[in-house]
Amino acid sequence: GAARAADGVAALSGALQAIGSSDTRLALLVALDALVGGDWGLAYTEAGWAPLIGALSQSSKAIVLAAARAAAATLETPGGRDSLANGRDLLLVCATLWALSREHASLAAGASAAHVALLRRPAGLEADGEGGLLAPALALLVEVADEPRFTGRLAAAGALPALLPLLQGEHEHALVVARSLSPLLKDDAAREAACTTANVRAVAAALLAAEREEARLALSLALVELVDGDFGRVHAAGGWPAVVAALAAAASAHAAAVPAAAVDFSATGTTTW
Repeated sequence: GAARAADGVAALSGALQAIGSSDTRLALLVALDALVGGDWGLAYTEAGWAPLIGALSQSSKAIVLAAARAAAATLETPGGRDSLANGRDLLLVCATLWALSREHASLAAGASAAHVALLRRPAGLEADGEGGLLAPALALLVEVADEPRFTGRLAAAGALPALLPLLQGEHEHALVVARSLSPLLKDDAAREAACTTANVRAVAAALLAAEREEARLALSLALVELVDGDFGRVHAAGGWPAVVAALAAAASAHAAAVPAAAVDFSATGTTTW
């Protein structure tokens, strides 16, 4: 009955974690797949993330896809996201779902949820036990955010509010964060929600602190996109240094020039250039 099936799922899941042989693990996964009838959501219900992580790490395409669908559905719920505490496992799930999303679009929502959950836990990602996870998480974000079919999903999942705090203080990943911001800022609703004084100030401060020209350019473009060309908001958040830095970085890289007549500071009470 159901109790016996649940006991079987728990037993097989426990064996998966104890066995290192890939052939044996695959045999256990095949048995587990048969026991749950291909419903890996049941495997999660009875044994948590362990069987899903094990399945996503194997070579059987059918099992990987079935487990990925269960993982994506689970990640779209707050409880499901919170229950995946291990950062390395979360990164594995995130990368796997994005890879499969290119052929199975329904997985993109779960991939976006996983990615945002990953970005919201920078302290855990930088901890000794999980060091080095933030860099690959951001690199993956740059890759997928540049694809229009995924940008809206990421924006809807809250990628912008998750990214912007990473610019606060001295942060070595400012360049990659800036590159990730640009495509996400093309979503008007997400951009408008993110265009708060605190967020404008964070991007402006990162721009002023950036030493590499490449980082200054990326941050200046992200700043202009965030305020939708309203340099009055840049001035209000970061003063003239932020305005000058944004314009200078864009001009030095031969980016699209901002006509002086279009820079309107009338709301600030300062002189218009």
